Amino acid sequence: MAELMEDEVYYAAVVGDVNVFSNKNDEQLLRKTSQNNNILHIAAQHHQIHFIQKALKSLPKASTCESLICDQNRHGNTPIHIAAEVGDEAVVHQLYEYFSTQCGSERVFPWRVVNKDDNTPAHVALLFGNVSLAVYLVEKDDYLAGVVNRSKETLLHLAIQYHVFETQGPGTDIWPIIEQLLQIDSSVTCWEDEDGTTPLHGAMMVSS
Repeated sequence: MAELMEDEVYYAAVVGDVNVFSNKNDEQLLRKTSQNNNILHIAAQHHQIHFIQKALKSLPKASTCESLICDQNRHGNTPIHIAAEVGDEAVVHQLYEYFSTQCGSERVFPWRVVNKDDNTPAHVALLFGNVSLAVYLVEKDDYLAGVVNRSKETLLHLAIQYHVFETQGPGTDIWPIIEQLLQIDSSVTCWEDEDGTTPLHGAMMVSS
């Protein structure tokens, strides 16, 4: 059985203490919690962008590409899923840029990885109202526009649903993601979710 992450490493990721990279070896830094979270999961949850940048610079590229960025916790979430949930654009941008420039195209793209609900990070971003993050991810990879989750919902389904609960604030304008998805593939408007509802149905309900 693999050793669990030490408390010292865990709390360093929580508070962003980069001194831990001098005090611990790579094997200690790469351990996970009982929930299978690694240091990037934890740092992303707590908005510790500088800690993440230090981790990417300090640890071997093979470890960051093959495990840290792509690791899934017990819920199937990667660090990018976590950053999308908490709305940390800086972390999502950092992980995307690092992976796309340093890890090679032959690997599974972590922004395409689905969690236990079959949600990509872009799905998660919309579910938590972080619309601008979804826009960013789809701009980087339009493949995401055609991914359906366990409920057979596309990003367009979620974007239409989110409009009902739209709130004011930075990054909450829903129209950019709707227009973006329609430009990629307008046929998605006719795709049915598990209840037989299409994005077009959803739009009609919103307008009524």
